[in-house]
Amino acid sequence: MSTSQPRASRQQLLEELKQLCSENNALRASEIKFHSFFDNSLEGFGIIKGDRFIEVNYSLYSSFGLDTPDSLYKKSLFTFLTPASKKYTRKIFNAIVQKKPFDQQFEIEIYHRSGIVHIFEIKVHSLQIGNEQYIISSFRDTTEWKTMKHRLQESEEKYRNAVERANDAIAIVQNGNFVYANTKTLQLSGYQLEEFLNTPIFQYFHPDNVSKMREYYERRGEFYERVARGELKRSLFETAFICKDGSVLYAEVSVSLITYQGEPADLVIIRDITDRKKVEEEKAKLESQLIQAQKMESLGRLAGGIAHDFGNILTVIMGFSDLLKLRFPDKETDEGKAIESILRNARRSKALVNQLLGFARRGQYNPEPLNINQLIIDTIAVSEKIFEKKINLKYEFDDCVKTIYGDRNQLDQIFTNLSINAKDAMPNGGDLIFKTKNVYLDEAYLRRDPELKPGNYVKVSVSDTGIGMTKEVKEKIFEPFFTTKPIGRGTGLGLSMVYGIVKKHNGHITFYSEPGKGTTFILYFPAYEKEAAEVVEKKVITKGSGTVLVVDDEEDVRDLVASQLTSLGYTPLLARDGKEALSLYRAHRKKIAVILLDMIMPVMSGKEAYLELKKINPSVKILIISGYSQKGEDLDIVNTGALGFLQKPFELYELSKMLNKAIKQKGAPR
Repeated sequence: MSTSQPRASRQQLLEELKQLCSENNALRASEIKFHSFFDNSLEGFGIIKGDRFIEVNYSLYSSFGLDTPDSLYKKSLFTFLTPASKKYTRKIFNAIVQKKPFDQQFEIEIYHRSGIVHIFEIKVHSLQIGNEQYIISSFRDTTEWKTMKHRLQESEEKYRNAVERANDAIAIVQNGNFVYANTKTLQLSGYQLEEFLNTPIFQYFHPDNVSKMREYYERRGEFYERVARGELKRSLFETAFICKDGSVLYAEVSVSLITYQGEPADLVIIRDITDRKKVEEEKAKLESQLIQAQKMESLGRLAGGIAHDFGNILTVIMGFSDLLKLRFPDKETDEGKAIESILRNARRSKALVNQLLGFARRGQYNPEPLNINQLIIDTIAVSEKIFEKKINLKYEFDDCVKTIYGDRNQLDQIFTNLSINAKDAMPNGGDLIFKTKNVYLDEAYLRRDPELKPGNYVKVSVSDTGIGMTKEVKEKIFEPFFTTKPIGRGTGLGLSMVYGIVKKHNGHITFYSEPGKGTTFILYFPAYEKEAAEVVEKKVITKGSGTVLVVDDEEDVRDLVASQLTSLGYTPLLARDGKEALSLYRAHRKKIAVILLDMIMPVMSGKEAYLELKKINPSVKILIISGYSQKGEDLDIVNTGALGFLQKPFELYELSKMLNKAIKQKGAPR
């Protein structure tokens, strides 16, 4: 800053201004407040003598684009004015020079340091101190505002068109009512403009959202304050509206505070996210199904492992009981009664194992073409005796229903279990309805179960009018050992076994249930084009002769099978694993008629032993025995040369039948 005389008298000038203002009662403030106001004001202030600045504040010289006050000190205001502004401003200043009182506001154009013309709103007030005439002036740069106003005026029509053509619904809410709505708003809501305007916003919210939206609306001032403080970018939330036709519109809503026709209002931008919400819901549903499938798969592996070990135990119990029965055939003796009791309970345990394997999709599987209508009738004919007379059975069958390909015994278990559950759900009686129908499942439907393939299916529904299920029950309905029945009334394996059998048949099962409104189970089985057949199995023990190599890692199982073979007239040869089996076969291959080969063994698995035995003798006769199902590796081996599959636990007549069939087939030891 210059140190010339006028600058040195600044304090004197300000003191005189202060005193003069005080005398005229225009300003009653302290010197500190006066200096603070002048120096720190956001508005530009300058004191002019003649036409030159003798005092300026920071806001003034910075608004001119200058770096220091010296850039304006002793400079003429007219130096910065455009020609048009010079002419008008000079008239005003001439009036001041003539010592005429003057107080006026007007606009001037100033050349900014950047070379761009800026528009300033200037207020001037003439003031005489002693014999000197001064001009106190304030400058406010309105360039941006003027430019914005000009642009808004120029683009008002374009803006309106853009709003009307916007992809989002745009509306203005004032005092809780809609006062403006663009075309998209009307399209989404289904209302006409005259129906929409001046109606309360809350009448359009989904009932589930009304209370939440009222609370938000009452507190929206807090949101605006947080936006102003920079804590939030904008007020944004998701909600749902009810359209004129009753449909639900899911929307993402952005709300901003504006002034509309001079009054505060809310600018509401509504983006339709209905499709996105549907995709998200479908994704969540699929994720839930995936989690459920993974859980069921884990439970299936656990159930399969338990069933495998339990099957080995039952094989020994049932096998030796069968042998004892041959020695004590009289059921009236103490020994005969004990044996019958053991066998009866062992068979019950075997059914439990089969249920576990059914859930794990590892049970024995003997498929054949079947007529589902006849199978259901036959199943219910057997189990109908458990129903009370007040339960009404109804059949609504498609007479032209397609054939399915499945295991008769396993499908019988499905409909027996569903019938029993329906009976228990109707303690006061009701209707039990079986329906069948031919359907075609397309890819859209099969998204519910990725394991299925598009094609023709037979749809079977089993409905009851019973007590229905709660949400908690429905979430666990297919889990093994989950039951709502009292202790001793159920094992909790019925529906889990149904689930496993349906999946094993490459089918799909779902259900619908509401408390007090009954339950419907819906099953889909792939259609099969061949005709159904009837099969009746006879339980006859057939004896034979020859050496049989038994390969099993369980010692009790080996001892049992050895005893069974001996009772049937065969000579047993025992191996504890695959390696020992290979060694024995090489040594005795000429006299070994059949090999009984377990699949799950240490050292060398059944599959590995099978392949090595086939290398030694491609015509070797091998029967597979396993606690698991005829599935996966077991099925592959059966399809590539094994003579059959025997699932543990098996009875003596089953073993005798398989051996007799194998020995009669062509092929002899080489």
